[in-house]
Amino acid sequence: MVFLVGFLLWRVYQPILSGHGFTVIVIGLYYAVSRGMMFFLNRRAGVIVSLFGTARAIRWTAIIGTSLIGLVLCLNLAWVALVALCLAEAMIGLRESLFSRAIQKRIDSQCRATTVSNLNCLKCVVDIPVALLASWLAGLSVNYVLMEAVALGIFALVVFPMRQQDFDD
Repeated sequence: MVFLVGFLLWRVYQPILSGHGFTVIVIGLYYAVSRGMMFFLNRRAGVIVSLFGTARAIRWTAIIGTSLIGLVLCLNLAWVALVALCLAEAMIGLRESLFSRAIQKRIDSQCRATTVSNLNCLKCVVDIPVALLASWLAGLSVNYVLMEAVALGIFALVVFPMRQQDFDD
């Protein structure tokens, strides 16, 4: 579910930032910095897991990412929105790689490709109604899409908690 938060955020950061008056150059820099942070954090995923453990790292990236999106909703400050959205994207991107790393370690090599493919197919099926709802909400206000993202993040944290006993480390 938290992956859906990133899915939604990726689609609305441009109208949010341009609504705050940022130029195309600043939005381009935002994109470069957020993707650079994702790249750096993904390269360090193993170190992060060894320091905090898989479950704790996955849980806290979701909490931080969702909280930062909520901060954008609560504070109508342009630079806070820029920094918070950038950090939220990096956290959610890191969470995806941590989760993928944990899944890859748990699945036997004989059925890994099929299992990962089925999980991605299931995620894509769930993306459809979420995207349709987001498009309807965006017609009302882009902030409603952020509210949907926060609601999905909280739902994932409550309904699908990450427990340390679910992971090998």
